Amino acid sequence: MQQQKQFLLQQEQQRKQLQHLLQQQQEQQRLLQLAVERLEQLRKEEDRDNRLHRMEACKHPRQQQRVLALLQQNSLRMHKERKLLMQQLQQQLDSYQAQRQQLQQLQHQYLQQEDYQRSLQRQALQQQ
Repeated sequence: MQQQKQFLLQQEQQRKQLQHLLQQQQEQQRLLQLAVERLEQLRKEEDRDNRLHRMEACKHPRQQQRVLALLQQNSLRMHKERKLLMQQLQQQLDSYQAQRQQLQQLQHQYLQQEDYQRSLQRQALQQQ
């Protein structure tokens, strides 16, 4: 009986761990999606800015140097932000993969314990 109580307690702890890991994974998936969306938004902004600046340069040839400088500034800013986002994405991905591996291990342990519990129940029934 004591063994069964310990088993149930351990099973409950593992269930909570699994639930916590699943919540963390969902949050990380959400963060990854937000980062990907921001990267796409940056790409669209850069395309739009480039088109606008090119159109402006065509209208005002004397301002081409200023337009070029603005293009370079925007490009540099977006490049830095993109690089930072990519680093964050990589960190999130690494963490996500580590949690996924931990989750798989916990699921495996949980299944093994369920099998063990069933065998204990069969033994108890056979002894009755």
